[in-house]
Amino acid sequence: MKSVTIKRNAATGVFIIAAVFVIAVFSVKGRNTYTEQEEVAFLDGNGTKILLDNLKGKVVFINFWATWCPPCRKEMPSIDQLKQQFGGEDSIVFLMVDVDGNYEKAKAFMDSHEYNLPVYIPDGRLPSGFIRGVVPTTVILDKQGEIAGQIEGGMDYGNPGMINALKKLIAE
Repeated sequence: MKSVTIKRNAATGVFIIAAVFVIAVFSVKGRNTYTEQEEVAFLDGNGTKILLDNLKGKVVFINFWATWCPPCRKEMPSIDQLKQQFGGEDSIVFLMVDVDGNYEKAKAFMDSHEYNLPVYIPDGRLPSGFIRGVVPTTVILDKQGEIAGQIEGGMDYGNPGMINALKKLIAE
């Protein structure tokens, strides 16, 4: 199975990326998934472990980012707005994963900018299919836990194509 990768370069507009994402998310058969042997987990600020396997049945939006990363910081307002659009929706989960593993610094960044985004740190090694050395990277899992979309580099997540793609995944 192949994962869907969407790369953004300076010449590619957000609208085109969103359109490609929407087409890719819904036209790829046999989407990639992390192997069942890999326990993928994240920790919140209280040390509570979140296992991806326990989130099956929900769409999972995972953004791998760092406080020192300019494209990460630039896309954060649009991710915050995207999460707000899905407000009380229980079928989607947002995980903002600090790749440096510094929860306190990441949480302070979110608080200082008044973002309402949940911060996590990795609990162990991440599957190589999730992040390949590029931050920010966003991985979107469908309700079966399969990779439905992967975006490397910064993006404006407030565009209608992204919102519609997530709504479609939620409805599946």
